[in-house]
Amino acid sequence: MISFGVDKMGLQHNDPDFVYHTNFILDGPLKHAGNNNILETGKLIGGQLEIKLEQRDRKVDIYMPYARSF
Repeated sequence: MISFGVDKMGLQHNDPDFVYHTNFILDGPLKHAGNNNILETGKLIGGQLEIKLEQRDRKVDIYMPYARSF
């Protein structure tokens, strides 16, 4: 990301809109295929989450209201 900022905080009742701006560069998510365009949405959301070895041990229990299996 190159730059970002908040233009209006949206804290007043007479001007409640939160307004911000961002500027960034995408590295090739749009490709041309003849008369069609292909948008690679995977590049917009980023890479896959990687869990490190020290993050694998759970320190706090998780509340689950019903049984699940994955």
